[in-house]
Amino acid sequence: MSEIEFSVLLSVYSKEEPEYLDQALKSVWVNQTLKPNEIVIVKDGPLTQELELVIDNFAENAPVQIVSIAKNGGLGKALALGVTKCSYEIIARMDSDDISTHDRFEKQIPIFTKDKIDVLSSWSSFFEKDINNTIATKKRPEFDAEIKSFAKKRSPVCHASCILRKSAILKAGNYQHFPLYEDYDLWVRMIMTGAKFYNLQDYVYLIRTSDGQFGRRGGLKYLITEIRAQNKFRKLGFLKWHESAKNIMIRVIVRLSPNFIRKRIYKIIWSRNN
Repeated sequence: MSEIEFSVLLSVYSKEEPEYLDQALKSVWVNQTLKPNEIVIVKDGPLTQELELVIDNFAENAPVQIVSIAKNGGLGKALALGVTKCSYEIIARMDSDDISTHDRFEKQIPIFTKDKIDVLSSWSSFFEKDINNTIATKKRPEFDAEIKSFAKKRSPVCHASCILRKSAILKAGNYQHFPLYEDYDLWVRMIMTGAKFYNLQDYVYLIRTSDGQFGRRGGLKYLITEIRAQNKFRKLGFLKWHESAKNIMIRVIVRLSPNFIRKRIYKIIWSRNN
């Protein structure tokens, strides 16, 4: 256990792959050099027997707190409830199909506590099928001012590799129901309430990806969500008219392009950050 007390928070729903969930859970407990004090798993609606078995087996040897929701309501609602159930002020996020490196918390937690940060994220690597098959890497700006400037264009931190301050999340209104934009929406509201950000300049998080995932980042539905988000950010006073208009024009091109072009665009954008 860590001398610095912290929770890990992740949400699971019925379409998750049991094998991936098992790997994700082990990566934040079994393989960690700095272990959390609790792992809060939010069951977002009924799960398959296979997923339930993975969670039950894991809970036999780890400090797990289960939070169950009767009906699937989406990531924003699940995480909002999960935040309120976390026992500690420091909350580490984790997605149910990704992998944290063995020293993720050892590297992140001391910086978070020493510098009194509210949101601490990291660089990340994207892999297909095998963790050794890295298809892209994504760096992010390091310091608070740079991060907040970057946020005017796109999400400035890796959501799933974040370490978060519970009181700062709640001050900003907690996670809200905003499908596909739960994290970016929260970052903007936290910026507006004075939260301090930092990005660890190291790859401590591995994101599972596929052609299908790039496909889900396109289409009219995704674009409409982004337009809604840009309009909300403008109404909050975070963006000016010309900034939101420019962002929307760029997103029209990306979201309505064929999948193979969109995948190439993402790789180009990520490479420019390297």
